[in-house]
Amino acid sequence: MSIKPIILDGAMGSNLLLKGFTPPFEDLNLTHPEIIRELHQNYLNAGSEVLLTHTFNAQTHAQCEAAWNNIKDLPVRRFVSIGPEANADLVISFFKDKEVKFVFETIYKLETAERLIDLYHQLDPIFSFCLKLEDFKNAIKYLSKYSISVIGLNCLDGFKEAEELLEIIPPHYEIYFKPNTGKENLSPEEFSRLGKELISRYSISYFGGCCGTTPAHIQKVRRTF
Repeated sequence: MSIKPIILDGAMGSNLLLKGFTPPFEDLNLTHPEIIRELHQNYLNAGSEVLLTHTFNAQTHAQCEAAWNNIKDLPVRRFVSIGPEANADLVISFFKDKEVKFVFETIYKLETAERLIDLYHQLDPIFSFCLKLEDFKNAIKYLSKYSISVIGLNCLDGFKEAEELLEIIPPHYEIYFKPNTGKENLSPEEFSRLGKELISRYSISYFGGCCGTTPAHIQKVRRTF
């Protein structure tokens, strides 16, 4: 049954690249906070109901503190982004007393998935995978050992890889889905159209964008749903 998803934000890194910045992007929380705040605000203005902290590769307390300062006063729900290369313990330690939900994003290795699930399942986070079909099947099996309410997919090859993965997600999970714009560099109109098609077939609870998406993509998604 189709549901109206909660609208997430879109990409941070690819938008910062377009502005001429280079990694580590998390340092921009400190050196160019106005740029990060502007991106957050643009997604909020576009219709995002949840914003992710700019902490995907965070390594220091200072990066986390600055990331929080750049988002904490916005009238929106906040999720904490933790990529596979982030210092997860440090990020969790900083944000654990905040009103947030943790999202382990872009998990692209099965062994990484198993390690993160074992270490952090008690937080009831969102584990969001970027895996091939067989590895994703194994990740779901591994995840089933614990009481996790939301399972995610993000990045992938846009929408092309998504459907066969969405098809095998057990129905008791809520679905978090942030595809990128793919090799076709999908326009906001195409991105929104393809998203609507999948949402009509699967119970996707959270929908946003990964690499290549902009506030214009999220605005079109918001207007479509």
